[in-house]
Amino acid sequence: MMADNEAVFLMDRSTGEKIWPEDVFEPYPNWQFRPAAEHVLKMARSAMLKPDERAIVKKFCDGHRSRNAPRDSGKPPSPPTIRRIEP
Repeated sequence: MMADNEAVFLMDRSTGEKIWPEDVFEPYPNWQFRPAAEHVLKMARSAMLKPDERAIVKKFCDGHRSRNAPRDSGKPPSPPTIRRIEP
């Protein structure tokens, strides 16, 4: 079971770098550069996921929405990291 305050991220297997929901990348040729959360949602739509796996996907994607929602401080969110993931 995952704790509510646990961060959810993807891992680039070739470099070991963390990929956060707002990081922009192209996971496959012709998928275009988009935030990781959008790619995860696209992949999850056709995947046969268990309920606990769906919860992880939801947490990953909700984190993206909440971090990029308007903030009271008036400060914009930090810029995303943009990179191409090589297979």
